[in-house]
Amino acid sequence: MAEQERPTVIRNVSLLDGTGAAPVPGQALVVEGRRISWIGPEAQLPEGSEGHAIDGQGGTIMPGMINCHVHLTNDGSPDLFGQVERDSVTISALRGYLNLQATLETGVTSVRDCGAASGIAIELARAVDDGLIPGPRIRAAGRVITMTGGHGHFIGREADGPAAVRQATRAEIKAGAHFIKAMATGGVLTPGVVPTQTALQPDELEQIAREAHNAGRRAACHAIGNEGIKNAIRAGIDSIEHGFYLDDEALELALDHGTTLVPTLIAVNQIVNNGKSGAMPDWVVEKAESESGHHRESFAAAVRSGIRSRRGPTRALRSTRTPTCRKSLRSWWTTACGPWTRSSPRPGTPRRTWACRPTWGRSRSAGSRTSWYSTATPAATSVRRRGCGS
Repeated sequence: MAEQERPTVIRNVSLLDGTGAAPVPGQALVVEGRRISWIGPEAQLPEGSEGHAIDGQGGTIMPGMINCHVHLTNDGSPDLFGQVERDSVTISALRGYLNLQATLETGVTSVRDCGAASGIAIELARAVDDGLIPGPRIRAAGRVITMTGGHGHFIGREADGPAAVRQATRAEIKAGAHFIKAMATGGVLTPGVVPTQTALQPDELEQIAREAHNAGRRAACHAIGNEGIKNAIRAGIDSIEHGFYLDDEALELALDHGTTLVPTLIAVNQIVNNGKSGAMPDWVVEKAESESGHHRESFAAAVRSGIRSRRGPTRALRSTRTPTCRKSLRSWWTTACGPWTRSSPRPGTPRRTWACRPTWGRSRSAGSRTSWYSTATPAATSVRRRGCGS
């Protein structure tokens, strides 16, 4: 067998499979190419699995986590708008490269980039897929689609009217976007924009959803205000990002349409917690403070309703960078289920099939011995092991 075809064997680990079961000690994994081909007790390693060996040193191995809402080309500057305005394409790409390394080191092995200027996130995704740079697997929206002067216009295509947004959607698909991101409302991080204002109209959102689906893509909407949320759901948008004002009608619509919520709880929470330091523009802090309570109440109602939810802490904010996963999950749990304890089971954990990509790392959190091994997006073609949702 050629050297490059030899499997990788990871020994001496405890396996945390993400189903809610306790870690199982004395386990081993065999990785062949881009797939985990075998998992089980180390003493039962199959014959012929000799290959490159990694000693897990008694640590814990788990499926890599997925962050469903990031902006890779921003590094947590207190003034996101100002940073995007100042940065050249080269500087933005370098920020994205550094964020990829930081993301991988936290145990996140797949990310969903929800908007970057100049198609940079799409190019970063290609670089990772081609093996040019190490990083998590990226699914990128490219440039967001927003109304003229709307939220995120500095990282987007401005378009008004059904014909214009249809053309903008097709242009992003042509550019290589893995999904389409549109702005149904205003937002916190754009100057002169009210978070709850309704932005793209129902007929515009319908065109975006239709064109995305025709091309085999999904469509996501930044949606904070109640009317914008409901416009997006009715238009056939697949996911609501943020969702600060979810009332009973919106939740019923989401359940009927199978819409997913990506709440990004930690983003606004950390602006409120850290904004008084004076580094962030006053207008950002003021908007975050006015919306934070609604956001948490809305998410708690969403959890009670049974709506599908995915973790995404908006990684463009400095305070979310370390330790992103732990803070976000703790915030998610406390809001939805009450105080967090180590023994808390995760209720209703979906069993999910994972496609795996070889990426070995070790958490750098203080005292941590948790390692992770791959995972990208859930894939029906992989039947090796059930993993954890995000």
